[in-house]
Amino acid sequence: MKTQFSSSRTSRRTARVPILPAVACAALATCAAAHAAQPGTMQPYAGATPARATNVARAGMTDTMAQGALVLDAGKGTMLQLNENVVSVFVADPSVADVHVPSPKAVFVLGKKTGTTTLYVLGANNRPLVQRTIVVSRDMITLRAMLAARFPNTNVQVATGQGSLMLTGQASTPADADAIVQAVTPFLADKEVLVNRMTIDRPLQVQLRVRITEVDRNITQQLGINWQAMGNAVGNFYGGIFSGRPIYNLNQPITGANGSVSYPINLPSNNAYSILGAFKTNNVDIRALIDALNQEGLLTVLAEPNLVALSGQTASFLAGGEFPIPVSQTNGAITVEFKQFGVKLDFTPTVLNDRRISLKVRPEVSQIDTTASVTTGGVTVPGLSVRRADTTVELASGQSFAIGGLLQSNTSDVVSQVPGLGSIPVLGKLFSSTNYQNNKTELVIMVTPYLVEPTDPSRLRSPLDSLISPSSDVEYSFRPAPRVSSARQATSIEPVMKHTRLLSLLLAGAFAVAASGCFKPPRNMPNETVIGYDGTSAVPPDCDSLARPSLLTDAGIRRPSMQWGCATYTNLAAQLAHPEDAVHPQTLGPADAAVAASAVRRYETGRVIPLDTSTSRDSK
Repeated sequence: MKTQFSSSRTSRRTARVPILPAVACAALATCAAAHAAQPGTMQPYAGATPARATNVARAGMTDTMAQGALVLDAGKGTMLQLNENVVSVFVADPSVADVHVPSPKAVFVLGKKTGTTTLYVLGANNRPLVQRTIVVSRDMITLRAMLAARFPNTNVQVATGQGSLMLTGQASTPADADAIVQAVTPFLADKEVLVNRMTIDRPLQVQLRVRITEVDRNITQQLGINWQAMGNAVGNFYGGIFSGRPIYNLNQPITGANGSVSYPINLPSNNAYSILGAFKTNNVDIRALIDALNQEGLLTVLAEPNLVALSGQTASFLAGGEFPIPVSQTNGAITVEFKQFGVKLDFTPTVLNDRRISLKVRPEVSQIDTTASVTTGGVTVPGLSVRRADTTVELASGQSFAIGGLLQSNTSDVVSQVPGLGSIPVLGKLFSSTNYQNNKTELVIMVTPYLVEPTDPSRLRSPLDSLISPSSDVEYSFRPAPRVSSARQATSIEPVMKHTRLLSLLLAGAFAVAASGCFKPPRNMPNETVIGYDGTSAVPPDCDSLARPSLLTDAGIRRPSMQWGCATYTNLAAQLAHPEDAVHPQTLGPADAAVAASAVRRYETGRVIPLDTSTSRDSK
């Protein structure tokens, strides 16, 4: 860059100045050098003859080189005062620094961006007046003041380097770390990189407790008459009709009046009612079953996984299997790929501030469906029946949410009849049977995240830690065994809700006590699991290991039991970063709109800025 500046004032009085002695010349040069040593100024001596003035200018140029670099902050400048008129100004890289000539003897230098360049100022007869290296650095004082004002609870240091800006120290949360990166990015110059060496002083691990349940509302109705006839050598006639008898209590066959002839009927043990009849005459044995069967399904817990993932990372779970799918290649070869099915879960947590967790959950339940199969090349590939949910929620540690309403309905109606006789109007009903099935399933998913951190191995348990084998077979025979109540014993929602509340109180107490290091849930709880159409309730057995008297020796031993859920709940309570979250989940406070929107936007676009990596401004 060259700037021309002309002056109409030309002084000839310098030619009449007497020649100074050599000693005076050296003294003047020394004075000029001392005067030029002031930062930001250059004032060469102008009171000599033209021949001597050239020597003075050269001496001044050498003194300017001795001054070193002119250091400026980006966006700031300095004024160089000169004793001679400026004719030309050159800047090697105008993108780093710019110059202005407000007056014939002044040059203003402005730092534009970080970098290094060279400044030349020429006077009359292209005489060098200033030759200096300009170093433009970022305004670190303003940057540090901005970070201290916006993030008072963080301990972050900013350091500059060659072509980079480094962040070190600790941030309170990942959201604060990301906000700091976003705030510092505008201070980067082109092709500069931001080196992020910040750490997080809060736990970054999230444990997700998921319960995937399915209410299987299967309704099976059978109505009709099934006839069975066969020859029999017995020539007597016996008959009987048994009406309204529950099949699950029917464990004896139909017998004749004198009990000598029996007609065994093998029926399933379920909640059904039928009208039975059997007739025997000469060589013909006829048995009829008038079907009036009703069945209702139960609730099933498909999976209850506990997964742990780092903030910003994805954890996956699959309980099911894989089936092969043949795939044809371009060269005619056949390869096999495997398709997953079963209960699958993917989740990605993001730890925000104040124990707030942004959670992206993707549960999926699939099963092989032969009705959707495809046959190609003689190979039948089954289809899949899939129920999937994909959602993003924000909640605090210990809070829960449920995903319900994933319904599926399958209806089938099968008619079995005697050929010919079953087609007769009205009378054909006596020779036919209708099997109607309506399968309705509802998938309910309950999710609870917790902030967790590693713990001492001695605090963790396995299901077999408190299980001791009995000393004898007699001891083993007296162990308490779990009981499963049938569906007919749980027809009302009230008993189920009662047990559910009891279970909630038990688990809450277990969490609170386990967090304090003394895990002793209430004893003498019923070791029973109640399953019914309206709901389910599971009451775990004793989870403690207190001494009990033996049935044989009265010695203190630990009675063996299933220990259902005890190890799981103990381990969760031991790993909680904030144990009170298990009993009193935190409430969500006001969120930073910009930070929350930025987090959601990054995960929607798949851009997750990892910590402890180098980030370039050009890549954003």
